[in-house]
Amino acid sequence: MEMERFDIHAMVKDIFESLDMKAKERDIQLHFKEGCDQPFFVFADKYRIRQV
Repeated sequence: MEMERFDIHAMVKDIFESLDMKAKERDIQLHFKEGCDQPFFVFADKYRIRQV
């Protein structure tokens, strides 16, 4: 595993935006409600979290 410190909030937003584009192609609406504007840093394997 490759552990690193990163902003999980930014990662989730990025993943949502890519899924949202695919959903719009299929006429599906996704909604992302942001709870805060501050970064939330975690120490984890970024690649493995993206897989989930």
